[in-house]
Amino acid sequence: MVRQMVVMGIVAMGVTAWAAESSPPPSKPQGPSPSRSGHLPINGLKLYYEVYGELGKSKTAPLLLIPGAFLSTDSMKPWVAAFAAKRSVIVFDQQGHGRTADTSRKMSYEQFGDDAAALLRALKVERADVMGYSQGGGVALQLALRHPTLVNSLW
Repeated sequence: MVRQMVVMGIVAMGVTAWAAESSPPPSKPQGPSPSRSGHLPINGLKLYYEVYGELGKSKTAPLLLIPGAFLSTDSMKPWVAAFAAKRSVIVFDQQGHGRTADTSRKMSYEQFGDDAAALLRALKVERADVMGYSQGGGVALQLALRHPTLVNSLW
């Protein structure tokens, strides 16, 4: 019985590897293009961000989307597409994620919340609605706790 399970596991691994090799590479997510993007000097980082739509042109607060651990702005494209038609959206790569390099600086939810606050200030955003996915939810909570004047609502 155990030998059968091991053999089945090895066969499954081989089939998975073959399928991965024979599958076409994943396509880039389709959706809106950022109206601006780049790196900003934020708390000792060169923080990568993207803005969709025009900040300050709407009565609706912009939405700050915060990716989870090991995710980046690219992973949030479907989320951006869902919201960008009706409001401006900001998304950024946290320290050591995506296009924001890691540093010797300690990583913490509090530090990432401070980075998000500094990004909003650098973009001259007075208040934003904030939504975080997974770890990004913890960062959103720290942003709201540590910088409540910047947060319109948490989603």
